Amino acid sequence: MVTDFFDPPIEAAYAFSKKKPPIIFVALLRFIDSLTLRLSNLIIVLNEIWEYYVSKLYKLDRSKMVIVQNGSLICQMPQKKEISDSFNVLYAGSAIEEKGIHKLCEVIANSRRRGFKVELYIAGAKLMELPDFVHIASYPWPEFVNNVLANTDVCVIPYPPDSFTFRYASPAKLSDYMAAGKPVISTNLFYTAKIIKKYKCGVVAKDWDEFEFYIEKLYNDRELAKKLGENGLRASGEFNYTLLAEKLFNNLLGMFRCASHEDK
Repeated sequence: MVTDFFDPPIEAAYAFSKKKPPIIFVALLRFIDSLTLRLSNLIIVLNEIWEYYVSKLYKLDRSKMVIVQNGSLICQMPQKKEISDSFNVLYAGSAIEEKGIHKLCEVIANSRRRGFKVELYIAGAKLMELPDFVHIASYPWPEFVNNVLANTDVCVIPYPPDSFTFRYASPAKLSDYMAAGKPVISTNLFYTAKIIKKYKCGVVAKDWDEFEFYIEKLYNDRELAKKLGENGLRASGEFNYTLLAEKLFNNLLGMFRCASHEDK
């Protein structure tokens, strides 16, 4: 059994709602998750942080966990940006108020009122009311990469940093943004900020006024935006798809050898 990325029940409940999840609901899903993970021969996770978190939470053997960074395939796909007068801002994810989307919309609206030709694109489900200027749709993955992501000028992560669920998260979308060579603007999330600062692939805003400032700064300084995006793309080379596939193959081969040795 191979188990891919999933949302633990408590964390997922707080990510999509401000209400505390029922104890019985959490206990049941915790049991199902634990049973599924313990029966798995191989668990594929998106990053080192997730590997550590899940292994500690469910007391799992980390030797059967393999990290396959999200975004490793995107950097291999050719992308061609269409010429446009507008400055396209992308949030890859569903529009949910708890994820800071209302604040993001306010920031974009302020910039538009000051005459900046900024367009906001959201690639995901519409789960809240949005201003008329927001472009929102769910896309098949190839279309998202080739059309939406390719034509983006800057990608954003607007999660509220005062939320425990998001502050210590490492969003999978960050890897996608980097692999596509796009500059990133994020709120001050603990692990996300460390990655952005380490690879110099974007900027971290301490509050929404600074978030707005950075959007307009990259709007005016396209060379800086390009450089930040190139830094992210260069860093994503550490997650080379061929190397990851080879690592996955070697892990599988090692597991089969161990199983064969135990049978003998």
